[in-house]
Amino acid sequence: MNRLGEVVATYNTYDADYELHHDFLLDSNGNIIALATSLTAKKEDKYVEDRIIKISTATGQVSELVNFKDLLPDLYQKATGLDQSTNNKATTM
Repeated sequence: MNRLGEVVATYNTYDADYELHHDFLLDSNGNIIALATSLTAKKEDKYVEDRIIKISTATGQVSELVNFKDLLPDLYQKATGLDQSTNNKATTM
């Protein structure tokens, strides 16, 4: 997206087995570093937001930088997996 809010490029993460979350930043080379969900892990293990990926803005190539299951294996033993929350759910206090 440019400074006017116009979309100037799109990148396909689905073919690389990832679904983007809303958290991302640009590195010093202009690549997109993003929190993502491995589609395979979501399907098999019910985990979401379990990877950090890099998207090359020059080539569109998607590569995995961090797999949180490998980085924090003890925490994964305690994790409940798929987040089942919604902004539309009524809450009681």
